[in-house]
Amino acid sequence: DGVHRERAIEYQLFVCEFFLLAGSLGHATGDPFPTEFWERLSRMIEFLKAVRDRAGNFPLLGDNDNGQVINLGDPGQKRAESLTALLRPETERRAGSDLRQTLLLWGQGAGQLPLRPSEVSDATGLRSFPDGGYYVLSADRGNEDEIVVLFDAGSFGLDPLYAHAHADALSFWLSYGGRQFLVDPGTYCYDWSEWRRYFRSTAAHNTIRIDGLDQAEQAGTFLWKKPVNAYMTALEDLEGSVEVEGWHDGYQRLADPVTHHRRLRLFKKSRTLAIVDRLECHARHTVEILFHFDPQCRVAQVKSHCFLVTNGEKALLVQLDSRLQVRIEQGNASPILGWYSASFGYKRPTVTLVGKTSISGSVPFFSEISPA
Repeated sequence: DGVHRERAIEYQLFVCEFFLLAGSLGHATGDPFPTEFWERLSRMIEFLKAVRDRAGNFPLLGDNDNGQVINLGDPGQKRAESLTALLRPETERRAGSDLRQTLLLWGQGAGQLPLRPSEVSDATGLRSFPDGGYYVLSADRGNEDEIVVLFDAGSFGLDPLYAHAHADALSFWLSYGGRQFLVDPGTYCYDWSEWRRYFRSTAAHNTIRIDGLDQAEQAGTFLWKKPVNAYMTALEDLEGSVEVEGWHDGYQRLADPVTHHRRLRLFKKSRTLAIVDRLECHARHTVEILFHFDPQCRVAQVKSHCFLVTNGEKALLVQLDSRLQVRIEQGNASPILGWYSASFGYKRPTVTLVGKTSISGSVPFFSEISPA
């Protein structure tokens, strides 16, 4: 379905550049690659197109080290735009407008390559990538009030090492009006340090942590003791809403196993996202529900469990379950919490909302995110 086996979006971008450079050279020298190669590459680029918002932002899922085949100093958003533009209809392409494209294509026009133009519009609704385990929910796609949500409900990555995986099952990323609100934290570093452990931990992602434990146990810089896998159980694309639901097996290892089910429902007209987290267990456990915001966001508490989040001219209301004890964390060093890494080797503080409570047996939690 076009998703890289390592499930790391920046690495998918890197791999696409390598494939495009090699395939274009073969095409230019009369030694073309097979049709299947171009079909697979087209699907990979189509996935990158599907997960971007109207401003070109995309989630930093999995690891990344800012690797580039041709280093022009461009951010990932610009590099992704160069690739996704290749799938536009011929009439919408602008010849010679992109140096990176020109170099990757060995000076050929995009229309000369056997890439498959995108057949799927950016219309509101649901895009599913079941092999990769990613699902895109959207409303008003391409417009100024666009909302895009990416839901992670798939495998842990490329076995047997799962080297670039993060313990982020059932996490999600949310953009509104071309501005990131809920983000994946990125990678920051590759040395075996507390920072490496944090940035790929469950606590660093928009999901639920049980008993202070990661969904999967880290065993080294690029090692895990056992993978966590998520499974999709429901998909609905209705006239008025889009819904996805999944669960993961990460906490089945506990003496009293806990199963986390998460359902996201996006109402298209109101652009409201309803989140239902259902935890199935028998004994007592500590629960933390985490929401990580882009550093550009400003977070203000307006009621005990309601927060106004602004990013530029856009604003959202985030309503957490009333049974949670809610706190705001930002740039904490011990324990590490509330950080964002937009690029490798760089980090900055950001706001994280943590809703915490204890449960004894199965229980649902309800959250809601809506335009202010």
